[in-house]
Amino acid sequence: MGNNWMVIYRKIENRYWELVPITAEDGHRLNYEGGDIMHYTNHNSDFLYFGTSLRYRRNILGVKDFEEYHTNEYGKESINKRIHYDYKYMELSNVVEYKVIVYSNSSSKVVHWIATPERHIKTIQFEREYTFDGSVLKLK
Repeated sequence: MGNNWMVIYRKIENRYWELVPITAEDGHRLNYEGGDIMHYTNHNSDFLYFGTSLRYRRNILGVKDFEEYHTNEYGKESINKRIHYDYKYMELSNVVEYKVIVYSNSSSKVVHWIATPERHIKTIQFEREYTFDGSVLKLK
């Protein structure tokens, strides 16, 4: 389930992109508190872990059309949930810009007794920018 992951950035002061602390660029789980209080790497939030990350990583297994999945299927719902959560958690107001990038690698494809470090190289499968005003998520 670690071969595909979604990373979200929030634009700060219309100048630079800041990583939203849900999933890191290398795929590991993050949290808003900056520490893993239970050492479960579950975002310190059941909503984010069970309601978004875990479900997303299970549902994306076998997806061939990343564009369709993130435009009309569960991927779209997951993007919406994560951005809504961030906006409310950070107590943001007005219109905020977000960028979503979905990465993939082949880390789970292991050949025993053979070193294959290239399986960890990530590639971008989906990338999109959105705006969110607290209620409606729109393509930018």
